[in-house]
Amino acid sequence: LIHTLSLHDALPISLGTKGALADAVSELVRAMWAQNYLFLSPVTFRDQICRFAPQFRGSDQHDAQEFLGFLLDGLHEDLNYVVQKPPPVEMTPEREHDLETLPAQVMSSREWDIYRRRDDSFVVQCFQGQFRNQMKCLTCSKVRLLITDFVDAC
Repeated sequence: LIHTLSLHDALPISLGTKGALADAVSELVRAMWAQNYLFLSPVTFRDQICRFAPQFRGSDQHDAQEFLGFLLDGLHEDLNYVVQKPPPVEMTPEREHDLETLPAQVMSSREWDIYRRRDDSFVVQCFQGQFRNQMKCLTCSKVRLLITDFVDAC
């Protein structure tokens, strides 16, 4: 991230902030690592945050988790390696049957591959994962498995 001259040249960005947020983060990190200043005021970074997330304008206290979620989502969209997203894969009866019958590791890997066909970035590699949810109907005892993605920086 910090080694690219301009993300606009490196990736054909069409989603998110069109590279503005990633460029602002890159400049901030570059300035911190250069150690040319005793202190650093991240004005450009804050301006880009407020440009795309006006809820962070002003000096009100905000939830750090909400801010980090916005930042990671924006960076993911700016840095997504997938330029031409294929259509979403629909949940078919065959796919649902596989979820319920194949070993968890096999299905988790398969679902992760499906997810990464549309969303794959440095953020996905470092901060995203999957939950495996199992629901059982108390009336008919039918079990339904779902594998869903999540983002977490903790």
